[in-house]
Amino acid sequence: MVKRNYLAPRGLSLSKAGFPSTSSGNGLVVTVKLNENLSAILSQYEFSKNCELYWNSSRIGVHIETTIEVESAWCMAETLELTLLGNPELRLSGRPLAKFRSAKVYALLYYLAVTRRAQPRSLLAGLFWGDVDEYYARRNLNRTLSDLTKTLGDHLMVERQSLALARSQPYWLDVEMLESAVSTPPTAANVATLAAAANLYRSDFLAGFQVHDAPDFAQWVANERTRLRTYVLQLHHVLSNFYAAQGDLQQAMDYVRRSLQLEPWREESHRQLMRLLAQSGQRSAALAQFELCCQALRSELNVEPDAATLELVARIRAGGLDKVTDDKVTDDKVTDDKVTDDKVAMVAAPPSPSSHPVTRSPGHPVTLSPDPPIPHPFPTTSPANAHPLSEGPPNWPIFCAC
Repeated sequence: MVKRNYLAPRGLSLSKAGFPSTSSGNGLVVTVKLNENLSAILSQYEFSKNCELYWNSSRIGVHIETTIEVESAWCMAETLELTLLGNPELRLSGRPLAKFRSAKVYALLYYLAVTRRAQPRSLLAGLFWGDVDEYYARRNLNRTLSDLTKTLGDHLMVERQSLALARSQPYWLDVEMLESAVSTPPTAANVATLAAAANLYRSDFLAGFQVHDAPDFAQWVANERTRLRTYVLQLHHVLSNFYAAQGDLQQAMDYVRRSLQLEPWREESHRQLMRLLAQSGQRSAALAQFELCCQALRSELNVEPDAATLELVARIRAGGLDKVTDDKVTDDKVTDDKVTDDKVAMVAAPPSPSSHPVTRSPGHPVTLSPDPPIPHPFPTTSPANAHPLSEGPPNWPIFCAC
């Protein structure tokens, strides 16, 4: 199927859009709805009965594409979509772009999109052809630019001395979404948007994309990868803290784990996950995470955990970060071979006088009710299936009438 593009510079009427209105009785007139409240009337053009319309804020174009009824024509903006966080993908109005003949055509587009400013032609020539004479470098740049403008001419600003991506044309760039999210404090109203921006990071910037004989461009890509990875790690940290403050520890831990998938040697993230696990009552899992931290540091960096990590694991072992509620027993339950000193004191403490009141009968001597035997906190033998510290079901909380 062959597509041909036509522009309609005359015979165009855009009601409620502020554009000049003209009309003609020649040719076929097609009326479609635009953004639900605008109508576009194209005339002066003879179509086959079938067409698809698109709109890009200032002009109307016509794609002769397939056999459909004229009344079902659809208006849409010709938006350039650049997905660069991971394996790069390019789309124009939702359709994948045709392949360019050279990787440097793609590289030129990526560079103009991410830098977001007009770039001197001399700089671009040196960036991609720094190992050849300036004259031939500029010739190569012109040839590369020609290939790019054949497909994306409306989305480029081509000047005699500079090139830039046309920001006035509709476009979408995932790098910009991530940069905007990092600079935005999280709130209940925007946290979903920030989470969606974090999800855009599929992998490192331009993962799998290479350009031969362009070391300066390769260095720029490496720098951008480091910068954008730092941004997404920062966003993960912010979102984790936000959800932890809201009491959603599971969601908070999910974002920390995503950071560790990117950088397993990131000790700060290991500490954050250990702390969240301990606060959620998973002390054994927090200690296991410490072991994973030690393994990652030794294998990746050949170092041992720092003082902050060792101090944190000591607090976790002592139960300093445990979170016990009245209706839930944590995963770190009291066992026969390991009980903290404070729990021993609670169980072994003698009963208070008010627990066994004095009784007096008239005319009789005062008698004291005998104290019931105090169970040893660590019984050596116990009936089958009996709970060591309580006669209730095993999942009941432990109470002490001290």
